[in-house]
Amino acid sequence: MSTFERWTLLISAVAVLMNVALFVGFGLQLRLLRDQRDHSATTMLDHKLRHLQSTVDFVTKFLDARDELRSVGLPPLRRSALSPFLANPLNTEDSSTGLAVAYLNDCELFATAVNLGLHDLGVVNTLVGPDIVRTQQLYRPFIEARRTETQSPTLWEEVEALAATVVAYRAQRGLPEADVPD
Repeated sequence: MSTFERWTLLISAVAVLMNVALFVGFGLQLRLLRDQRDHSATTMLDHKLRHLQSTVDFVTKFLDARDELRSVGLPPLRRSALSPFLANPLNTEDSSTGLAVAYLNDCELFATAVNLGLHDLGVVNTLVGPDIVRTQQLYRPFIEARRTETQSPTLWEEVEALAATVVAYRAQRGLPEADVPD
């Protein structure tokens, strides 16, 4: 065997070893990439679950605040109960006006967070969607009167926007409309 053939054989052997090493390296990289993808999917699922839990917690706090207002006189979302309660929206001395304003302010804070996408619309719809729509419908004359009186056309507009979003969400999914009980 000549020197040239020995060198060729040596170089070929080194090339085969390098190819095997590269092949093993690529295999390890693919395994790491798969593990990273799996971890990413798990992380995204965890984030989604935390987002849903955060929404449930936020809705619960909203409902607790509403229940607290109800314990001091805020009536339920029924036309017959609310009509006399909201009869004089401009009388700031009336405690019912103060309760209505406090409730609408809570609704506005809640609606702003949902409208900004901080909370899951599906969960909100399931837990309080119809109540938001009823609130907007029943309190509409009160809201309009207060807007005119305070010269603030954007007063409680997030509540209206969320109600419209919930109506569209429910219609898109074939869910029944939120009715307003008498």
